[in-house]
Amino acid sequence: MVKISPSVLTADFMNLTKPINELDLENPAGNEAYDELTPLLKKISAQKHAIENQAKDARQKQEEFKLITENMSEGLLVIDSNANVLSYNRSAVRLLCADNIQNGVSALVFNRTKGFRELIENVLSGQRCESEITQDEGVYTLIANPVYDGETVIGAVIVIIDVTERAKREQLRREFTSNVSHELKTPLTSISGFAEMMKSGGTPDSTVVDFSTSIYDEAQ
Repeated sequence: MVKISPSVLTADFMNLTKPINELDLENPAGNEAYDELTPLLKKISAQKHAIENQAKDARQKQEEFKLITENMSEGLLVIDSNANVLSYNRSAVRLLCADNIQNGVSALVFNRTKGFRELIENVLSGQRCESEITQDEGVYTLIANPVYDGETVIGAVIVIIDVTERAKREQLRREFTSNVSHELKTPLTSISGFAEMMKSGGTPDSTVVDFSTSIYDEAQ
C-alpha cells in the first residue's frame, strides 16, 4: 500500500483549487481554467449580462417615473404599511407645506391635520378613501388607494389635488345665491301683497292704478 504524505495532498489540492480561486467573476468569459469549468463560466457570464440588462431597465424605468411624477401638478406620495414615505414628488412637498419631507420618515410628520391622519389610517386598513383638508389658505382633495401583496396591505398611493380655486368659486356661488335671494325677497313680497289685494276684487280703479304702478316699480 502506497502512503501519500499529507503535505503532498495539500499541495495537490492547492494546485487543483488555485484556478478556481483566481476566477474573475466580473469577466467570466475571460478566464483560463479547466475545460470542465467552461460551461459554468458561460452560464455565469450569461446570467451576469442578464442581471446587468435588468438593472439598466430598472434604472431607466425609475428615471422615467421620476421625470413624469416631478412634472405633475398633483402631489404624489407613496407610503409603506407603517406610513413611512417611500417616494414623493415636488408638488407633494409644496402642497403639504412640508419642506423637510424625506424618504423613510413617517408621512404623519408632514401634515398633522385630522383629515390627513384619518385618511392614512383608513387607507392602510385597506379602504380606498377621499378626504378634503384645509391648510393655510389652501383647500386640497386627497385620494388614497391601498397597495396589496396578495391579501396583505403593503402600502398606499396618495394623490393630492389643489382645489383651492374651485372651493373659492363655490363659496362665491353660495354668496351670490344668498345675496340674490335676499335682494329679491323685498320686492317680491310687495308684488305678492298688491296682487293679492287686487285679486280679491272690489278695489277702486284709482287704487288699482296705484297698485299697478307699485308692482311695475318693484318689478323694475
